[in-house]
Amino acid sequence: MKNYWHINHAANISGTSLKLEIKAPREFIFETFGRPTWESRLSDVEEGNEKVLEEWVFENQEGRVVTLYDWKLSSLRDQWHIGAHDATTAHLFEIWLSELQKKEIEKRKVRLGL
Repeated sequence: MKNYWHINHAANISGTSLKLEIKAPREFIFETFGRPTWESRLSDVEEGNEKVLEEWVFENQEGRVVTLYDWKLSSLRDQWHIGAHDATTAHLFEIWLSELQKKEIEKRKVRLGL
């Protein structure tokens, strides 16, 4: 079965927690997925009132749910957290996101004639 994820703002994320971290440029995440499912104010994170600046919620064809989120401004270092119910689900999402990044890099190389 193909490993595909889509944004689902209504998915139940209860019980998900950090399973993996992934490196991905902030620009890539926003260009690919648009506005986050949830976002807080930068000042709230800086002051310690919030821990997550942005979060996207994804679901796959099997109904597995993951969150991709910025933990304590980690995205400023292009580091993102993947939350899930289990490590297998997080790993499937990590593979999918890594493949999307590779495809984008190849597209940019073609556009630049490299």
